[in-house]
Amino acid sequence: MAYSVNWTTKVFTIPLGDLTLVSGSNYTLDTSDFWIEVRRLEASNATGDGLYAEQALEFINTQTLSGIPYSAIVKLINGYTWDINATNINVSLIGKNSNLLDTYIPGNGISVLANNSAGKTDDENIWDANLVDHETAGSFGEYVGKQLLTFKKFFSEK
Repeated sequence: MAYSVNWTTKVFTIPLGDLTLVSGSNYTLDTSDFWIEVRRLEASNATGDGLYAEQALEFINTQTLSGIPYSAIVKLINGYTWDINATNINVSLIGKNSNLLDTYIPGNGISVLANNSAGKTDDENIWDANLVDHETAGSFGEYVGKQLLTFKKFFSEK
């Protein structure tokens, strides 16, 4: 199964089979997958309309604000909306920040749960950061480091 679109009404439809089952009636939709599928439809020659339709998505790349890298944003724009071809399920949006909760067409007993966060970051930058960056004098990292009970401190205090 694959996503479909009505270019006249500007509605993308996602089949239940393209969601990831978590358990029972709980599913996830990865916003990165959504972005890829919508771009595929825009470039598709199957209907021929996607190439001439108004732009549907905006992708805002990772931003660094005050030294913190924030996750990219996927935005459905220009009046486009989306729906799921299912009933009575819960769908959690995972992955990049998005406006998909705002552009969803409610109905059919479907609950959409957003996972946006002003502090959502690009995890690779955090895990690859030098430890020295977290030990700067006066930083919270330095404070926590002094408060932790290390193996060496534990055995030297006995």
